Amino acid sequence: RPLPSRYSEIILSKDWHVPGKGQRNRRRHRTTHGKISFVELSKKVSSAWSIIDPETKRFCDDACDLGLLQYKLALVEYKKKVGEVKVSKKEGCSS
Repeated sequence: RPLPSRYSEIILSKDWHVPGKGQRNRRRHRTTHGKISFVELSKKVSSAWSIIDPETKRFCDDACDLGLLQYKLALVEYKKKVGEVKVSKKEGCSS
């Protein structure tokens, strides 16, 4: 089946439609730089957060709350959009 005219220039691989095909290839193991381990890094971050001043902590908490709100609003919009697309596909079926 040929592609629609606006997509005629696109070259698709033969397995473009296979779901999860990108997950089949495992990521290569990456060696660490050896400067600091993850455990050491997390301990340093934790100790820094334990002595942070209240004003800075409040600022970071507010920034976090704002980011979370933006994420939730974007998620709601996405779900509405996906839901509308699914509904319109069902309504548009001729068979």
